[in-house]
Parts: sequence; structure tokens; C-alpha cells
Amino acid sequence: STAKRDRAVAESPQLWPAYIVDTLDDPLPTEKSARHGYLKQLTFLTYMLRFVTISGPIKPKKRDAGRGDYQQDAAKLQIPLSAWDQLLAQYTEQDLRDGMPIPSEEDADHGGAQSARAPKRLLTRTCREKLCLHVLTLALVLRDGRLPCAALASSLSLTEEKCAFYLKQLGCTVDAKHRAGGEGGRVAVLKLPLTFPKLSRGAPASR
Repeated sequence: STAKRDRAVAESPQLWPAYIVDTLDDPLPTEKSARHGYLKQLTFLTYMLRFVTISGPIKPKKRDAGRGDYQQDAAKLQIPLSAWDQLLAQYTEQDLRDGMPIPSEEDADHGGAQSARAPKRLLTRTCREKLCLHVLTLALVLRDGRLPCAALASSLSLTEEKCAFYLKQLGCTVDAKHRAGGEGGRVAVLKLPLTFPKLSRGAPASR
């Protein structure tokens, strides 16, 4: 029910971002393969929005006798380890302050040794920006190239203005005349051919 759904969002906003819940109300593609692809993309977008909430060093996976491979953040955010490993590889960097040696290929064959020696990882500022851009890109794909600038702002801990800036970098036109679901605000529209902002040359050098 709507009340149950709203309660889940209020109690666990990290797990159920409002944007994802709202998107579930959209009609699904009628063709089977298109519908399957859409749901896969929406599921991974959910994992990305959960992953972006992480702060601080990310501990490596551990081998648990009863549960197999286990990672506390992945379990808390309900992200399957297959998706977790992909997110970790794409959007984090090794924590150089950790001082732990990188596991060798030989260690990779022994889960316990690898877990004990693997360095922690960080969602750095650069990695977080990359993740935000990929989230907005996937959201544009799911919404047929049209996205309210404020739709994902809170989930990404960004202002509407910053989201609009990122969407422009992705080639969108941001029109203040559009209205997002009757609530006002700007909407980014991806039009072909793509038009990207010109690179700034910065301020002229002083003499």
C-alpha cells in the first residue's frame, strides 16, 4: 500500500530513496526483453544510490564459516556481493593511509589470507563525483532523456543547482520553463545531437 511504502521510505531512506520508490509507479515496458532490461537498470541504480551514502574507509570482505564471504556495509545496505564488487572496483580507491600490502595473485586463491591483507578502500571526492554522474546518466536512460534536476539531489547530497550543472555536463539542456510533475523547478532534457558546454580557459594570467 502507499502508506506502507511511505513508511518504508521514512524509516530507511538509505535503502529506499524516494526517487526509486516514485519510479516504481511508472508503467513498465510492454515488451519482455525491454522490461527485463529496465528492471535490471533500476535495480542497479538502487544499489548505486545506496552505495553513495557510504562515508569513511570501506573494510574488505571477510570469510565467514556460516555465511561465506561477508562485508558489513554491503549487508547493511542490502547490496549483493556481485554488485558490491562491481561498485567497489568502479567507484573506490585504495586507502593509502591503511599501510596494508596489496594481496598477491597467490593470496587471491586463499580467501582468509586475502581478507587479512587486503587494504581498505575509500569513496573519494573524485570517485563520488564519478558515481553521481553515472547515477544521473542511468536515471536519464530510465526516464527517456528527461529528468527533473531536483529528483536525485537529496539522495546524492547535492543541491538542485549542482545537479543541473552535472546534467549540463552530460549534454542536457536545462529549461527553467519546464515544470517537474507540477511542482515547479527545472528539468534537464537530453536532445540529439548532444551539445556539451565549452571548456573554460580560466582567468587570464596576470602580468
